[in-house]
Amino acid sequence: MLDATTLNLGRMGALVVTGSSGYLDSKAIPQPGDPIRLEVALPAHSGFGQRCLACEAVAVRATTHEGRCLVALQFERIEIRRLLAPLVAAATSSLEVM
Repeated sequence: MLDATTLNLGRMGALVVTGSSGYLDSKAIPQPGDPIRLEVALPAHSGFGQRCLACEAVAVRATTHEGRCLVALQFERIEIRRLLAPLVAAATSSLEVM
């Protein structure tokens, strides 16, 4: 699982950038066609707590620059659910190649 920041989010997909600059394991870089699981943290609500936008997606494009990976995703399935694991405070989403 990679911490990521959502740069652009729409009805059909998202553009995310992974982690901070530095070393990025080449096995963690999504390739076009890879199935991806993305969780985007939503603002907490006093009535039902922390939720996330849980998405199953396909990587459309991925590039690397200075140890970071920019990934364009096309959504296949989206649901709002409880956050499975707390995300790092600086990250607004997590990205996992399935």
